[in-house]
Amino acid sequence: MFALEVRYAATKASINKGGHYQEGIAALEIHLKDQKRFPTKWAFFGFGSADQTAKAFPANSACQTCHAKSGAVDEPFVQLYPTCFLVAKAKGTLKPGTEK
Repeated sequence: MFALEVRYAATKASINKGGHYQEGIAALEIHLKDQKRFPTKWAFFGFGSADQTAKAFPANSACQTCHAKSGAVDEPFVQLYPTCFLVAKAKGTLKPGTEK
C-alpha cells in the first residue's frame, strides 16, 4: 500500500517570506495492491477528508490506466521518488524503459 498525503501550498506566512511550504491536508490517496479483491491487482482510493470512507476507483479510471502503463515497478511511480527508485534499480525490478 502506498499513501499520498496531499497538502495545500502556502507562501509568505510568519517568518517565511519567500518560497512555498505545506499547510493543511487537502486529501489522502491510497494505492492498494490486493490480488484477491481486485482483478487488476491494484486499486486507487481517494479520501477527501480524514473522516470520509472511500470506494475503489473503477479499473478503467485515469489513475489506474496511467499507473498500469507508466509505473516503473508494477504500477507505482517509484521513478518519482529517488529513494524508492534506487532500491528498485538495485533489486532489478524496474520495467524496461524506466531505468533512467
